[in-house]
Amino acid sequence: MSEIKKQENQNHNEDQDKNKSQEQSKKQVNPLNITFEKPYEFEGKTYHGIDLSGLENMTGKEYAQIEKMLRMIGVADPNPETTAEGVFLYAAEAGGIPVEFFDTIPLREAAKIKRVLINFLWKNKTESDNPLEIFLERNHEFKGKTYESIDLSGLENMTGKQFIEIGKVSGEAGITNINPEMTPEGAFIYASQAAGVPIDFFYSLPLKEARKVKVTVINFLWF
Repeated sequence: MSEIKKQENQNHNEDQDKNKSQEQSKKQVNPLNITFEKPYEFEGKTYHGIDLSGLENMTGKEYAQIEKMLRMIGVADPNPETTAEGVFLYAAEAGGIPVEFFDTIPLREAAKIKRVLINFLWKNKTESDNPLEIFLERNHEFKGKTYESIDLSGLENMTGKQFIEIGKVSGEAGITNINPEMTPEGAFIYASQAAGVPIDFFYSLPLKEARKVKVTVINFLWF
């Protein structure tokens, strides 16, 4: 083998190793782990960033609790995660830190946290041709059964009688919103009847999937 050929092979192998290294580095980057531009001091501790990986472990239960807290402080936006108050409550829960942590955080870091949170909640990896079918990003286990998707097509067959019943159930459950479907608790009641599964199923869903349920119910009823 000529020296030129040997050099070409060596260069090719080096390029392959470099590409593999770059691919591995990309895979290792966690988009939920935010690095601050400057160290941030809070209650005598220095923070170089915040890890929101806890979002992956949050469920429909936390989703309902956080939105209820937001309604109690006057946040009426149907997508409260887009508000600063919503962003900070979600981030506090995910990061295991007090919500006061965000009161004095630099503006650019606050905006960065908001972008990361919304991207996590809104980005769908799976879509269906049926707007009432929700494909889950990961199989979900509930009471011994594995779910790959949630079919809310039953909404098409529900009637005014159920509309009245759900309104009563929502009131009894303490949902004071004039449009209970705008709340996770109300949306879960509609979804439970439409899909024929216990309401606890929706509280056990991962946060992202629970939000999809609310959005699907709202889109069906309003648009």
